[in-house]
Amino acid sequence: MLQKALELGKEAPYFAGPCSTGKVLRSTDYFGKVPLVLFFMPSFDSQAIRTAKLFNEEFVEFRQKRTIVLGVSPSKPEILKRFRAAYHIAFEIIYDDGGVMFETYKCFGLLGRPVGYTFVISADGVLQAINKSGNYKKHVSDSKKLLQESKSYGLKTSDSFFD
Repeated sequence: MLQKALELGKEAPYFAGPCSTGKVLRSTDYFGKVPLVLFFMPSFDSQAIRTAKLFNEEFVEFRQKRTIVLGVSPSKPEILKRFRAAYHIAFEIIYDDGGVMFETYKCFGLLGRPVGYTFVISADGVLQAINKSGNYKKHVSDSKKLLQESKSYGLKTSDSFFD
């Protein structure tokens, strides 16, 4: 399968996968409707846990601004469910079966190892930012800053996303 390059200002790649509840989440559920912060957790190491906790601490603010936060992990849904319960994570985490989303979003570092990147996608499905920083705190603060600069941040959208 040919992959198109990830380009800022272009349409973000399609994704789909089951989450911890078993429901399949698709990019088409969100693109064209609400801004999205998509962050990749290659494992549940200390940095991934800290990043997830920081996004979780800001979850209410993201929701108030009508923005969806989703995690992506290669861990199976039952493990994601336990992880969410153990750390009281409010947002969903998508199971990336076989690393398809990691591949599509090019989340690989040295030696081809999966890495934790964060993507900010506008309400119209356009890729606005890619954060490859090793500083987990910057993933959250930079995402918020970019969304605040975005025209789509805080727009009135369907409440069905925020029930």
